[in-house]
Amino acid sequence: MFNFKIKYPHVYEEEDDNQWWNPFRSTSMTRFLFFATGDGMDAANDAFIYPLHSLRGIHPVNATTLALRFNPMFITDVAAGDATDLVALTIANGRFKEVVKDFLKSVQYDFNVMVDKDNNEFFSRHVSDCSVTLAT
Repeated sequence: MFNFKIKYPHVYEEEDDNQWWNPFRSTSMTRFLFFATGDGMDAANDAFIYPLHSLRGIHPVNATTLALRFNPMFITDVAAGDATDLVALTIANGRFKEVVKDFLKSVQYDFNVMVDKDNNEFFSRHVSDCSVTLAT
């Protein structure tokens, strides 16, 4: 049986009668995803941080490209409708399903480094590159 108590105005904490503790469970409702494109993180559009809740979908573009679609970072007249920011990941040939599984497994903390090309960090061994295109 589970009981719920309010810890903060917007965060609900789960209490288990067995006092089970999960060290990977975040105490915050918002998780962030970090993407760095390998351009030094010293200028505009070199790195991006999206809240997980702004992810609208994941789909393959082709056998070696996976697309993550996010709500636009910058809202303009054009980007107010169905336009999305695109994070394109270069993946190993035919590894879409494995990369999606790795993506879902890796989002465990408040701040998640998904791709940091500057430091050669990737959430999956099947990912080798990242580019971001903002909605315009």
